[in-house]
Amino acid sequence: QDLVLWLTVGNYHLPRHEDLPNTATSGGPLSIFIMPHNLFTYSPDAFGCNRFYTESLNEWITGPQMKEECQMEPIPML
Repeated sequence: QDLVLWLTVGNYHLPRHEDLPNTATSGGPLSIFIMPHNLFTYSPDAFGCNRFYTESLNEWITGPQMKEECQMEPIPML
């Protein structure tokens, strides 16, 4: 496979498969990012436990019920 370098200058955003659902847009700084393009077919955090989906207004107000496998142990306070 060939190695390709994309140099993006200004307020442009080249969408990648990994962006969804988190689409970050640069604020226009001049910078170079060396990162793979379309390495995955979806975002690795799409199935993470650090998000929630509510189906009703009541669930939004009272808070979601986390799946058992996503519940974390409380962090001890100092």
